[in-house]
Amino acid sequence: MNRRLLAAVAAIALALAAGPVRATAYSTDYSDLWWNPAESGWGIQFVQQANVIFATMFVYDAQGDPTWYTATLDPADGPLWRGDLYVTRGSWFGGSFDAGNTGYRRVGRMSASFATPTSAALAYDVDGVNVAKAIQRQTLRNENFSGTYAGFMRMAASGCTGVPANETLYAGFAAEVSQAPGGLTAELAIIEESMMLYCTYRGDYSQSGRFGRSQGTFQCPGGDAGTFTFSEMTVQQWTVSANFVRRGADGCTLSGTLSGVRE
Repeated sequence: MNRRLLAAVAAIALALAAGPVRATAYSTDYSDLWWNPAESGWGIQFVQQANVIFATMFVYDAQGDPTWYTATLDPADGPLWRGDLYVTRGSWFGGSFDAGNTGYRRVGRMSASFATPTSAALAYDVDGVNVAKAIQRQTLRNENFSGTYAGFMRMAASGCTGVPANETLYAGFAAEVSQAPGGLTAELAIIEESMMLYCTYRGDYSQSGRFGRSQGTFQCPGGDAGTFTFSEMTVQQWTVSANFVRRGADGCTLSGTLSGVRE
């Protein structure tokens, strides 16, 4: 274990005495640029705040001229969000703003049903014209997760020796991550009051919009090994978060979510 990771482990061990950190959110954050990769030239942007999504759609009218519509989507049932769809008008961008020339008109309804965190079924109608499209997050550029991190994780255990089934565990973690094109390696230490799991995780790397994903195998010095998946991975200048599933060859599965800060 390298020195930087050892320092992060020591910090986590001290912090565990203060108890777990908990955070809540309404749902997966659907904020992103979305598109249908088979239909270049149009798309939709979702910006989510708590339990509301503002949608901006840029498409073309019957004459092939670019136009855009907006909607405020509220949660309806399960993965379904929906709301009224509007077209707006306003002042020419090169002139002075004229509030009297600004207005909007309701043209129909819009709905988005998120089948997964990275794919959705979009449906809308504009003045009686009904449209249904499959969309997904659009990737502009891959994020770089390389760095040293420390934080906390919330997870459920199943099939693990000495751990009651479905018990929720809170633990600290420290990680040293290195990323190369198409691949990711993480030295990850999970620190709980009664255990420390230190293993090396090596997998692929792909990205869908803001979310990264890595899956592969892990190996531990004590001989434990298995497979893992990191999903909904996000990184910012000083923070990181991800969902994870870790399946050991001994049948022990840990699944949950982690969040931390970068050194």
